[in-house]
Amino acid sequence: MEDMFCPPDEAECPDSNTSPRELCVDRRAKCPKWVKLIAGKNSITGEPISEWACTHSWGPILSIEINGAIEALDATVGAMRSEINSRDEKLEQIAQEQLKALHVMGAVLTRMYEEMTRHNDGLLRLGQEWPGGKPHG
Repeated sequence: MEDMFCPPDEAECPDSNTSPRELCVDRRAKCPKWVKLIAGKNSITGEPISEWACTHSWGPILSIEINGAIEALDATVGAMRSEINSRDEKLEQIAQEQLKALHVMGAVLTRMYEEMTRHNDGLLRLGQEWPGGKPHG
């Protein structure tokens, strides 16, 4: 198989039906696969890509670009997942602390109610034991 990364003027066209195969440079005018890629960067040099070549040549380059974009997206999603998990853990901790505080408040209110009931019961008994049913005051 022909090396797709050699200069296009020297590459044999993989779609050529002649033997020997025609060079890409000789088929440019009639080949619909001869396109200009104006987006992206060379993953090795970092330079912007803006040149004409056969789609067969662009395939590996675009595959590398797409793979890099997918890896970057995967890293971003992983970071977001970690952040969401961290926030969920913090919210869970806050909810647990609030639940404990509610239990303590419930216990305090129950104790207050019991004390008030006991106190009121004592006052009622005192009133019943007092001559005439009411204390003098």
